[in-house]
Amino acid sequence: MKKLFFAIIAIGVVLVFSDCYSQIYTPPKIVFGLSLNGYFATNDAYGTGAAFTYNNDRTFGMMWGRGASLYAKFGLGERKRHRIVTSLEYNHLTNDNRTNKIPFFVFGPSNPYTIYDIYTLGAGYEFCFNARCERKQTVGIGFTGNIIATGAGSSTSFDHALRLGIYVNAGYEFVLDKKNKYGLSFGIKYHLTNILGTQNGQSKLSDKMGYPYSDFYRRIGFISVSVGINLYTGVEPIAIKRK
Repeated sequence: MKKLFFAIIAIGVVLVFSDCYSQIYTPPKIVFGLSLNGYFATNDAYGTGAAFTYNNDRTFGMMWGRGASLYAKFGLGERKRHRIVTSLEYNHLTNDNRTNKIPFFVFGPSNPYTIYDIYTLGAGYEFCFNARCERKQTVGIGFTGNIIATGAGSSTSFDHALRLGIYVNAGYEFVLDKKNKYGLSFGIKYHLTNILGTQNGQSKLSDKMGYPYSDFYRRIGFISVSVGINLYTGVEPIAIKRK
């Protein structure tokens, strides 16, 4: 009887102490990620049909786009809620006059059409809500350097243009594994690519206000939606005692 009594006590102690500690994790120090993006042209970038063939001085004739981003986010402070974000992004926009086009998936456009390639280097700030949790929400702002070029066969053509821009974004992340090492991310961003560096002239982008090439500042903007995968580094387990 005594042996049974002490065995029950021992099992009870193990169960109690095993339930007194719950494992959580520190927030990630650095987040590396890759995302696939879909783009909607806005502002004076957007133009369809005759708007980019017969009235090209008003819009740039962009419509849909697709691309990808590589990024790294560096957490600051003990809680890592504040992040410094760097990114490299590629954006390919294609537009033609055909009907029943599927957004982001026009691979072989028919004449007349426009093709734009935009290469972007970004740096900014991001605030992460619930940085230590499995589900995180983010908002951010940043500056970009953009190289804007036209593709072969495009109905528009100009020299490669370097522009400085700005973006604002919001996102949602959630962890995929028990050790908080991997996650999925979803995001939305507004990006105005040509705030500084606008220029007019023959063989130029001609986005600056000034006669005769453009009588107003032509803004090249995008709204993008993205889905990506994250790698969280510097995550460590923490055992805390429950009260």
